[in-house]
Amino acid sequence: MPPMQMIAGSKVRLKEVTNYTHGSYLLSMEAGMSIKVKLDPVLSYYANNQQSAEVNGNTVGDCLDHLTKQFPNLKRVMYTEDGKLVSSIAVYINGKDAYPDGLSKTVKDGDELSIIFSSGG
Repeated sequence: MPPMQMIAGSKVRLKEVTNYTHGSYLLSMEAGMSIKVKLDPVLSYYANNQQSAEVNGNTVGDCLDHLTKQFPNLKRVMYTEDGKLVSSIAVYINGKDAYPDGLSKTVKDGDELSIIFSSGG
């Protein structure tokens, strides 16, 4: 993952350096914060057996979007066809349920998301 840099007082993740022209670089930056996501064993199967990942975003939805871009197989088990989080997925921020705000719940740098797949029986 590219290093975090402070630019204009905000943390940004440098994605790539392109277009070296006349002594200056055009940097592609990704705004947001570093958030750790912990996956339960069922979901980690769909994330190449990774139990955690680093993502960035300002909301739970941003973070999950970044996560599913890293691990596309997660998207098909976490979301319905119309893009809603499936009811068997629970998201916790620092151990507290993100419900009722869900995907719109704000996160901050250093937060830890836990994503749990619960199956009824």
